[in-house]
Amino acid sequence: MNWLTRMLEPLGSLLSAIGRFFGWLFDILFGWLPSIDLPFDIPDWVWTTAKISVLALIAVSVSRASLKRRKKLFEEASAEARR
Repeated sequence: MNWLTRMLEPLGSLLSAIGRFFGWLFDILFGWLPSIDLPFDIPDWVWTTAKISVLALIAVSVSRASLKRRKKLFEEASAEARR
């Protein structure tokens, strides 16, 4: 089993580095938000899911805006080609 551990060690260090990067990214993006104390307990996974959802919504909105811009450029190019 020692050989398996040695073979999987680079993968473990890569996954660890990716985890540290995402932790750093979340600290940069959400570190400025103050902690909120609620009168009831909310599991940690709820906050993690909310953070990921916000990032996904940002990505979707940016992609949608880019698609609209490209569609407009395509329509302008098509109209110009017809002339």
